[in-house]
Amino acid sequence: MISIIVYTSTSILSVEEFLKSLALAVFSSSVVIFFYEVIYIVNRGDKYFEEIIEKRIPVYFKMKSSGMENISYEFELASHEPSFESRLKSSQSLTIVMNDGKRFIDNHSSSFRQRFKEGGKETNFILLDPRAKFVDILNKKHVKGEGYYENKILSVIDDLLNGPTYEVAKGHQMKIYLHDSFNTMSIVILDNVSIISPYRISPGKFKVPHIEFQETGNECEFKNIKDDVDQLLKKSFHVTKDNLKEIKKASVG
Repeated sequence: MISIIVYTSTSILSVEEFLKSLALAVFSSSVVIFFYEVIYIVNRGDKYFEEIIEKRIPVYFKMKSSGMENISYEFELASHEPSFESRLKSSQSLTIVMNDGKRFIDNHSSSFRQRFKEGGKETNFILLDPRAKFVDILNKKHVKGEGYYENKILSVIDDLLNGPTYEVAKGHQMKIYLHDSFNTMSIVILDNVSIISPYRISPGKFKVPHIEFQETGNECEFKNIKDDVDQLLKKSFHVTKDNLKEIKKASVG
């Protein structure tokens, strides 16, 4: 392009001819740059776009390195296929940590019924112990009467263990655990995906974000969440049909 400009400046050309030469030079340079970019992108592949994203949006790579895949106000996965409902039914291992879990279990009752019919799977529910002091604080936080959450938790346990709603196949390991601490969030752990949902501070029912983390390696957040839940599980109390009556008596008198 420079050579063309030098040539035209030393030659006696009309203004029209000079502009034509300049336009041709600009066009030629643009074509060369365009093909260079195409060849560069083809050779670099996805890495090229990741480099651009890393410069423009560094938080994206922080999210990816932690395994964060999606934030949604519904229980849905970033991949969409298979859906959350499908994964809920098919996941070999499923662990749920919630205060009482009633709404979640009721909303996905069809998936749980189908899941419980399949042998060779493991399902763990880790709920608040209705005998724990924190449950009374939960009643006060949500302006509920005495014994509200105690009875709610017990009804969920009773329904899972004894109710006609759910029939658990002999080959299916369905276990319920209680802990006497408090939950800062609810957690759903599938085979290689975990979803955490932080609880709001103020009383009432609010939409909360469901944050999805995928298993990506040893340092990913999925592993941290799973390890945290495993530690909670070690300190939790296993509920059975045999000791449920005793728990009920100690919870509501």
